[in-house]
Amino acid sequence: MKKKVLNIGGAIGFWGESQIGTPQLLKQGSLDYIVYDYLAEITLSIMSRAKINDPEKGYATDFITKVIKPNIKEIANQGTKVISNAGGLNPEACAKAIMDLLNEIGVDLKIAVISGDDLISEVKDFENSETREMFSNDAF
Repeated sequence: MKKKVLNIGGAIGFWGESQIGTPQLLKQGSLDYIVYDYLAEITLSIMSRAKINDPEKGYATDFITKVIKPNIKEIANQGTKVISNAGGLNPEACAKAIMDLLNEIGVDLKIAVISGDDLISEVKDFENSETREMFSNDAF
């Protein structure tokens, strides 16, 4: 039985890294998935400040303008799937920005958003619970 081989490229490992990884990987061809990781601690603090100032922000805006926009036609042509956590604290807004871009340039692709890990609305519940920090056993 022949095994299926998936070609996965990691293009960005943090917000602010050079954007040249995407075109370099796409140039090789046969790329099934391209992965972008944006959620380092400093990035989350930047996203948090951005979202406080504008509820429509909280995601890596450079992902839209510097990564997706110049490469999306080639990504679509090759059928490469994009996996990213650039949505940060506002994945829905990031998806909307990508959809707006796709509509603007006339590219039809599917976008999926995974959410559910934002626990900010439950902070009071944690504060009022018996929850403890796992190493120090300090109360929250």
